[in-house]
Amino acid sequence: MDPSRKKLLVSLLLGFLAAALGLAYLAVQKQDLLDQSQMVKVLVAARYIPAYTRLDDTWLDTRKIPRAYLSKGTMTKVSDVEGLLCLAPFSQGEPILLNKLAQASQSLAAAIPEGLRAFTISVDSATGINGLVQPGDYVDVLFLSGGGSEGGQSSKSMAATLFQDKRVVAVGSQYSPAAASSSNTPPTASNGGGTITLALSPHECEVALFAQSQGRIQLCLRPTGENNFVELKSAGFSSILAKIQQQKQGSGVEIFRGSGPNSPFGQ
Repeated sequence: MDPSRKKLLVSLLLGFLAAALGLAYLAVQKQDLLDQSQMVKVLVAARYIPAYTRLDDTWLDTRKIPRAYLSKGTMTKVSDVEGLLCLAPFSQGEPILLNKLAQASQSLAAAIPEGLRAFTISVDSATGINGLVQPGDYVDVLFLSGGGSEGGQSSKSMAATLFQDKRVVAVGSQYSPAAASSSNTPPTASNGGGTITLALSPHECEVALFAQSQGRIQLCLRPTGENNFVELKSAGFSSILAKIQQQKQGSGVEIFRGSGPNSPFGQ
């Protein structure tokens, strides 16, 4: 065979081979693009989920997203995450990722955030918001000092906000929201519901312990997802009287004192 014709045939074969490989590569790329654009149903947060919440179907929803935007560890089945503990908060609509979940062991220690401590306070129907607080809720902690009397006035009595946005990790002996909601017996002082356990820092535990020994602690329940802090001043006997005086003056109410000639009580 003529060497030139042989070279031509080899070139043609190599050309066909390159074209076949190119077509095969394009077909693979096309399939990859089709796979990446395929919509996949994943689990997302139905609403804001606080950290250290045990998941159930009430916290979850589904949404379809392209496979290309699917992060590794994105969960797709409710049964795979039900009962697991959130290690970090989830915003509404955020996909549920496995690396933010942990096994919820039957221990209160699993519900305490790292660096914090479980601190239990005694409550009644008034200070404990009538038993409506559930594990996973967030509360503000107020303190009312016992005060004393000087000249018939409780000048040393005062009220102040000790802590804001503190997580409730247990109500009585119940530290699972599912257990608390499914219980047929409401939390009472007799069955352990007369206590509420909060997640506090070690220093906050010291402050709370001292406050309990000096006066009364009151809880205020916060709305779900609200974590802002408010600058507040302590309230005392004099500040309450000043507030009442200000409101009366603003309402146009005339205030009479004593029983002089200008007072209706002296006539």
